[in-house]
Amino acid sequence: MQQNLPFPLRGVVYTNSRKYTLEQQLHLIEFLSQHHANTFIWTNFSWKTAYTKIDTQDAKKFHAIAEQCHKNNIELWIGFKPGDSRYCYHHNDRKKLIANAKYLLKESPNTTGIYLAMDDTH
Repeated sequence: MQQNLPFPLRGVVYTNSRKYTLEQQLHLIEFLSQHHANTFIWTNFSWKTAYTKIDTQDAKKFHAIAEQCHKNNIELWIGFKPGDSRYCYHHNDRKKLIANAKYLLKESPNTTGIYLAMDDTH
């Protein structure tokens, strides 16, 4: 049932500062779908991710989140939050961050896009 809702993007920005288990996050996505939301922005990655590859544990969580979003018709956005804005001053840092973003987009073809949070930047 399609409703005429006033906002094209409806959902949440989830950060790992909320200590939800993976199971709770999956339930949240299902809840969002049931309440006419259509967007889940998963910002479990920091800009400092530019210095490292995405670890296996985060990759597994990401795949489970992506699958649940797809199953519930929720658009998934990959979010990177600043944490410490010093991590992306240098061009090479930005290149590494972009490489990780491309990796995540490739790993989940159903991902809508990248969300760069700009809070706490200096």
